[in-house]
Amino acid sequence: MPVTVTVERHIAPGTQQQVKALLGQLWQMAKTHPGHISGRTLVDAFNPGIILTISEWTDLAARERWEKDPECVRVVKTINALLAKTTPIRVWVQDDDAPPPAV
Repeated sequence: MPVTVTVERHIAPGTQQQVKALLGQLWQMAKTHPGHISGRTLVDAFNPGIILTISEWTDLAARERWEKDPECVRVVKTINALLAKTTPIRVWVQDDDAPPPAV
């Protein structure tokens, strides 16, 4: 089942250009990774220090393999050092594919 992953990054002041360059590297690597469908980067219209990346994957396993790829880990670690706060990562699925609500 396809998944969409969102990552919201709050960038430390003065590091936005460096983070954007690193995200560009990450996208170039992801494009060739098995299971990657597409991706895009958005910047908050009222706070350019908040960057949202949205990626589409064929399935959760493909995304998990990507997260463990040594080059991905290296670049993400560098990006995380430039963040002002913890990065929320969310995995989204189509409503029909969602697990049943907890009882």
